[in-house]
Amino acid sequence: MKEALPSMETKGKVLLTTIPVNGEYILGLYQGSFSEFDILIKYRQLENGKWSRPRTPKHIPLGSGYLDKTLQRTS
Repeated sequence: MKEALPSMETKGKVLLTTIPVNGEYILGLYQGSFSEFDILIKYRQLENGKWSRPRTPKHIPLGSGYLDKTLQRTS
C-alpha cells in the first residue's frame, strides 16, 4: 500500500495543485499575489524518512523549468 503524501497547504496561500516528484520531493503551486498569472512554488523533501516543512526553492528558474518540462509531457 502506498503511503499518503503530506499536505502542501500553507497558511494564507491558495494551493492550485500538488505534483509528486520521484518519491523524494513534492511541489506545491500556489496563487501568487502580483497578478492572476503569478505563481509561488514550494517543495517538501523526504529526508531520513521524514518530510521537510514546505520551503521555497533557492533557484526559481530550476523549478519553473521542471514544471515546463512536466507540463509539456502531459499535453
